[in-house]
Amino acid sequence: MKKFISIFGLSLFLMACSSQFIVVDEPVVEPEIGLYQIQDIDFTDGLMDLTAKKLQWFQYEEGIEAAMEDTGCPREKITWGDCAPSLNNGFYVRVSDQEEVFSVQSNANIETFAPGSAEYFKHMTFSEFYDHWNAYDEYSPPYHLRIENGEIVEIVERYVP
Repeated sequence: MKKFISIFGLSLFLMACSSQFIVVDEPVVEPEIGLYQIQDIDFTDGLMDLTAKKLQWFQYEEGIEAAMEDTGCPREKITWGDCAPSLNNGFYVRVSDQEEVFSVQSNANIETFAPGSAEYFKHMTFSEFYDHWNAYDEYSPPYHLRIENGEIVEIVERYVP
């Protein structure tokens, strides 16, 4: 009988305690990681906003099909790289028409490809990244952007052969 009363008392105690706490199920938002081409950077007063277009990366046969669809060129011209030169390296990149604007968190991790250095990637500050991006003339490499709650928390340059 004492065990029953003890267990019953413990049960009542736990129910009383649990009623004081409200559990709110908040949805878990997974970060988005996408491949983007940066169109513009607004770097003002230590804050950075990026304007970018989302990219789709295709390889081999999928790349040929996507390039034929985008360019209207026949397979022969696509296969030999006349209409889609990147296919000479086995990939094709489709660029979205829609531009998106993102704020970059002040503590965002920024890494760029560093050819010829001892390390494959170089960590950069906002101003270093701004200068690095502006150094490209007519070409902007793709970047993997990690986006959490609508803000960029990581920028990693993608190597393109």
